Amino acid sequence: MSLHRIHSVLTTLLLCSLLSGCSGVGKLGSTLHDLMELRSEVLKKFNEKDVNINIRETERHSAIFITFINSDLNNKTDAERTIRAQETAELVKARYPKIQSIDEIAVMFQRVTTVFLIFHYSEGLDMYGFDNQARLLPQFDRTRARDEESKSGVSVTYSAIKKRTDIQTAAMQLDGVPGRGLTVIPHLEIPVDTSEVTPKPPDKVSFDFASYSPKQRFPNLTKIAFISDNKLVYQTDGQFSTSRAADNSLTEFLYLQIPYSAFKKSIEGKAVALRLGEQEFPLTDEQLRSLRKMTQFFKD
Repeated sequence: MSLHRIHSVLTTLLLCSLLSGCSGVGKLGSTLHDLMELRSEVLKKFNEKDVNINIRETERHSAIFITFINSDLNNKTDAERTIRAQETAELVKARYPKIQSIDEIAVMFQRVTTVFLIFHYSEGLDMYGFDNQARLLPQFDRTRARDEESKSGVSVTYSAIKKRTDIQTAAMQLDGVPGRGLTVIPHLEIPVDTSEVTPKPPDKVSFDFASYSPKQRFPNLTKIAFISDNKLVYQTDGQFSTSRAADNSLTEFLYLQIPYSAFKKSIEGKAVALRLGEQEFPLTDEQLRSLRKMTQFFKD
């Protein structure tokens, strides 16, 4: 992170500490570390050169701001920036350890021009606001959301801008507890409004894995297997990315896509498990129902 970016983040956090009662230097240092790690993830995932990330807090509201500066998307369409904003919010939700303490995720695109190496002119192009679950806030008025939350734990959200429906289960805890263990979030996208038409299924289903542990659990290329009734249905390899948190614990992430056909076949059995390396994680009945629910929006 460049010095002026560190200064920007640190200044914001110091103001937070003075004005909003953040608890001490330890928390300040931990938050700064988390923001630097998050910035590195954003730069890596989107291959950007300059991204500014900071937090603003008042007594009633807290927000994390991600600003893409002079991005190539500045010269592209609003729809493309909308997609990037959604993907960024989802990354923040998955990667920022203190996400539950945040009310809003704000994603902005900015054009900055420097004249004579001294004068800096900035122009804001677009801003998008999301809650801490990466759902677009209604006041931005560019998305019609349709959430179908049921006991199966599946949400369905249609974006009128992207003209896509996102179908996602609640986070599935494979072992441990939230924030200390292994979690996966299965989700898929389809380029139609599933409330109006019944489309063919997508080609791929995504599985976002997150591991939080005192030591590294998946250090090498890891075999990921989908097992149904003790039979191997699908197997592939994945490489977890790793970062160290302020408390010295390790966080590991893997974004995996598998063919929809393999996904559907793997959840047809009575007993379904995921195997990562040498570790096998049986799914609960509730988790299996959630996965099956994801397939009910498509033609056979």
